[in-house]
Amino acid sequence: MELSRDVLKLQAECSRLRCKLNKTQHQLSMGFKVRRALLKRIRKQRMVAAGLGQCVICLDDVTMWGILHKNTVHLSMCTTCAPKAGSKCPVCRQPGSLVQIFVS
Repeated sequence: MELSRDVLKLQAECSRLRCKLNKTQHQLSMGFKVRRALLKRIRKQRMVAAGLGQCVICLDDVTMWGILHKNTVHLSMCTTCAPKAGSKCPVCRQPGSLVQIFVS
């Protein structure tokens, strides 16, 4: 009788700890999402401060890629949209070479 009561107490404690663990994991997951969003916002602000603009395709991310025409680069695409654009410039529709711009 005493043993079964102890087992029930242990099962209840395990259940309580599982709930607490699930809640903590959820909070940690949300923390990572918030951190990722904040880092993206900071990165965007730094890039804009460095003179880079928004992607002309998605209007969401910061430009890191451009199309090189002869001696001109139209810096106009983010990392996500650049592969989709290929070698055709989204600004002037002229063919060129896709290049990535690095800012220190």
